[in-house]
Formats: sequence, structure tokens, C-alpha cells
Amino acid sequence: MNEQDRENELQDKQWELTWDIRRSIRYHMARQAFFEDFNRVVTGMNVLLSSSAMAALLSSHMKEFAPWLMFAVAVFNTLDLVIGTSKAAWLHRDLKNRFIDLEKRFCKTAQVTKENLDEATAIRLSIESEEPPIFRTLDLVCHNELVEAIRWTNESEKLENLKKIPKVKWLLRNIYRY
Repeated sequence: MNEQDRENELQDKQWELTWDIRRSIRYHMARQAFFEDFNRVVTGMNVLLSSSAMAALLSSHMKEFAPWLMFAVAVFNTLDLVIGTSKAAWLHRDLKNRFIDLEKRFCKTAQVTKENLDEATAIRLSIESEEPPIFRTLDLVCHNELVEAIRWTNESEKLENLKKIPKVKWLLRNIYRY
């Protein structure tokens, strides 16, 4: 293998690693946003249902609805607690930030060497070892977002790299692991 072939191989590996890092950043941003949004919805429902329960208790005509409204509050709070949305959002925020730090550190290097790639790969694998199981459909969505973000020389090459995702899987990307 000549020097040019080695250089091309390093550049290819650098591109693959950069791709993996950027896809991971997008993935953890999406998971963080999902858990934060879920927590906001639950909090909003708790405020709304608690206020409605209080109004029902104070009203002589609606007292029979108060226990049902309080039960709904309990269900939402239990669901939020069991899922652990705050903890999950924090975990994905931390993982996202670690991948961002890795990309910043890795991209600072003007001349890529095998040692740089090996070190960055080892750090990436270390971060990935702390990840919860991956939602593959969401991972494919993040892959497609990256494909869309790249400036392609021709449209057919871009279309070749896009992954087909059935609508049902896309809708359940943060809920169900396929």
C-alpha cells in the first residue's frame, strides 16, 4: 500500500467516525427532546387536572368528577416516575455533550493520523458502552437527517443513501424498539 492509499484510507475512516459521531449527537438530541417534551406534557396535564379537581371539589354540581380527575393526576405522575423522564433527559443530554466534545477535540486536529483515529474511536466506544439500548428507527431517522444535511454532487447519490422508514415505525421511533 502506497502513501496515497494510506492517506485515502485515513480520510475514509475519519469520515466514517465523524459520521458516527454526528449521528449519535442527533440521536441523543432527539431522545433528550422526547423526554423533556414528555415531562412538559405530564406537568401540564398535572396542573390542568389538579386545577380541575379542585374546581370540581369546590363546585356543588361537579363533586363526582373530582376523584376521577385526581386519579388521572396520579396516573400521569406514576407514568412520569416509572419512565423517569427527567433522569432519561439528563442522560441523553450528557451523552450528546460527550459526543460534541469528542467531535470538537477530534476535528481540531489538522492532520489526521492513525493514532488520532484510534484514540477517537476508543473514546466513542467508551461513550457508546454507557448508552441505553438504541431505538433503531430513530437511529435511521438521524441517519437520513445527516444525508439531507450534506451537499451532494448529484441527487441520485443522495437518494441511494436515504433509508426507507415505514410511516408507523417513524411515528413510534421514540416509543418502540424495532
